[in-house]
Amino acid sequence: MPSDLVRRAASDADHPLFARFFAELEVPEAPPHFERWRSVMQPTSFFLERGGVAVGYAWYEVFGTDGYVRHVVADPAARRAGVGRALMRELASTFRAAGCTRWRLNVKSTNHAAIALYRRVGMAVEYPTSVSRLPWSALASLPRPAKTIEARELAPARDAAVERAFSLPKGRLASARTLAGARVLELVDHHDAANPKVGVACFDPAFPGCFPFKVAKQEFAHALLAALEPVSPRPPEWIQLVIEDDVPLAKLVVARGGEELFEVLHFSGPLPRAEAFP
Repeated sequence: MPSDLVRRAASDADHPLFARFFAELEVPEAPPHFERWRSVMQPTSFFLERGGVAVGYAWYEVFGTDGYVRHVVADPAARRAGVGRALMRELASTFRAAGCTRWRLNVKSTNHAAIALYRRVGMAVEYPTSVSRLPWSALASLPRPAKTIEARELAPARDAAVERAFSLPKGRLASARTLAGARVLELVDHHDAANPKVGVACFDPAFPGCFPFKVAKQEFAHALLAALEPVSPRPPEWIQLVIEDDVPLAKLVVARGGEELFEVLHFSGPLPRAEAFP
């Protein structure tokens, strides 16, 4: 890390500063409110400062041996000055200390500078992800599954099996339950009740939407959404879906009245050793 950059942990008082960096992500959501920032994000967020002024921000999560980079933002005035690379170096160090062997992140497909950085540190694209909004009025137009498919609350004892089935990071589902008002649902096929790979959704009413939202077949999406429709806050009159590695489902959502807000690419790779960091 450049010698003039200093890392410091985020504090409760940093919420306005976080909100300024969050705006640089250019996503449609407003910055999370203070209580959510303090309880969910602040404990694993940090800033890089130059001369006492914050020039970079990062937020991360650890899931087993996977380090998940959630936010990496360099101040616009400090870009192309090594801040992004320094943030990634600090994240790699943090993940190594936590026992991680791999790291992963999502980035907008149009953010070419960030994509180049992630490739330089050994990451590669694993799959595309669509961030879309589906009006509740379009729910009836989605294909319906067989009557044997049912949505229910996912029992924690089934988390590990569902995570393995859908290639989710270990502990991802338990983490989702910690959010205020969250619902973690799975789909069950009563003809094959032991099968963990039918469908799963983590619903966050503050979004409001699901991340992840995964189904084994396109027509299963209706069952998950129908179960969430009664508990989704109004307004807005839509639900936001983060559809990972499922281009056919993303296209179906748009074809039935949804709107793709943007596409992101999911990058992952082995965590580089400190001496090998480029």
